Amino acid sequence: MRVLALAGKARHGKNTVAEVITSCLLELGYTYDVMGVAFADAVRAEAHELGWDGQKDERGRTLLQQIGQGRRDRDPDYWVNKLHRNITSLPVPDKFLWVVTDCRYRNEAEAVHAWGGKVWRVRRLSPATYEDFDNGLTPAQKAHPSEVDLDGWAHYDHTVVAVDLGRQREQVAIGIYKLQQEGWL
Repeated sequence: MRVLALAGKARHGKNTVAEVITSCLLELGYTYDVMGVAFADAVRAEAHELGWDGQKDERGRTLLQQIGQGRRDRDPDYWVNKLHRNITSLPVPDKFLWVVTDCRYRNEAEAVHAWGGKVWRVRRLSPATYEDFDNGLTPAQKAHPSEVDLDGWAHYDHTVVAVDLGRQREQVAIGIYKLQQEGWL
């Protein structure tokens, strides 16, 4: 099972990096079926059952954080186990490269490593100042464990610093090259 998890704060470009990874792999002739998944897919499903309209506005994001954290408080590996079951339930999971677009907690990153996977950090900078991008979350949302749990975590396999799409693509290509050199791809 090949799992590449993208870690980073909200609105820092994890989904965009996943699209760039898919594009680069296709250009290089890889035949994996690249499957985008998220720990939060199940969180969103539960939120929809509660009437969530799908908007990640202040109210929607707070609801998602509450549902996700509520399950984590009872079982820190609840979402990890749920994603792992989903991935391994397919009859041929090795045919796929699973790109997890929302690795936000240390236990998620450590689980991906335990599965033999890789964890890339995605960090978005403001093009004007080259300082961390302000994602527009409220102070309470920025302080939520889903935004800060990986702060200071030092075990990333690669870092993509997003300033513009050209540089981002270059950094993804470097990461893919590293994976090739390691024999992971």
